[in-house]
Amino acid sequence: MDICGYGPGPIAAEAAFTSDFALPGDLRVRQIADLVEADRPAMDARPGMRHKYLPWRFDPVAGAPQVGGRYLFDTWSNALGYEWFTAEDLEFEPGVKFWDRPFFHGVARHVWHVIGAHDFTALASTHHVNRFERWAYQARDEEVALRRAWPLIREAAEEAGLSSAWLMVRPV
Repeated sequence: MDICGYGPGPIAAEAAFTSDFALPGDLRVRQIADLVEADRPAMDARPGMRHKYLPWRFDPVAGAPQVGGRYLFDTWSNALGYEWFTAEDLEFEPGVKFWDRPFFHGVARHVWHVIGAHDFTALASTHHVNRFERWAYQARDEEVALRRAWPLIREAAEEAGLSSAWLMVRPV
C-alpha cells in the first residue's frame, strides 16, 4: 500500500502538533472508534499535514482510555493553523469547540519545532505502535544541543529497529 507516496527516509517536516487526553471510562472501544471515524474527515484534510497517528491506551490506574494525536506538518505556520483550527473553528456539536467537548478530560496539546524526523520503514507496513515521551530540558541553547544529538538519536533508533523517530522541541 502506498500512502501519499511517502517511503522510508528523512521526513520533510518543520513542525508538529500533539494532543493527549482521557475519555470517560464507560466508553467502549467501538464507541471510541466510531467517534474517531466520524471526526476524521474534517481533521485529516489540513494544509501541510504529513503524518497522523492516533495513540490509544487504557490507563488501569485511572480506569479510562487515554487518546490523542501525533501530527507532523511541513511548516510551523501549518502546525499553528491546525492548532487554531481545532481550538477556535472546529465544532462537531453546535456551539461546542472541539477541545471543549465535555467527554474530553485533561487535554494537553502542544505545537513543536521538529529537529529531525525519519521513517525507517514504509508507513503502511510497520507503523502500528506509538511511544511518545516528553522531557523537560533546560540549556542555554537547547535547540542547538538537540540538533547536534539528532544524528545519534536517528542512528540509535534505526539500530533498534524502530519504524520512525521524531525529535521535537517546544518553545517556552
